[in-house]
Amino acid sequence: MAFLYITVGRATSNTGAQALVGPILGQQKIAITGAATPSSAFHGSARLVRVHVDGDGACSIAVGPGAVATTDDMRLAPNQTEYFGINDGDVISVIANT
Repeated sequence: MAFLYITVGRATSNTGAQALVGPILGQQKIAITGAATPSSAFHGSARLVRVHVDGDGACSIAVGPGAVATTDDMRLAPNQTEYFGINDGDVISVIANT
């Protein structure tokens, strides 16, 4: 089974770099299936998330408040890692893709 790994943190400041500043504020592991599955909502000082798809499958994700992913949304390949800015109350929804 494929999984999406989400690491939540604060963004670096003053460098323009896309990097998380410790301490890590939370982590989630979501199974990638044929049905859209949301993460828990992000709250507090979280402003940046790192998402990583394990090597077992591609997926599509949607980011935002109440997001529901479809296979038409942003595709991530197996073993791909990306960073996204988030706002209070956003979720990441994931669904399997080919």
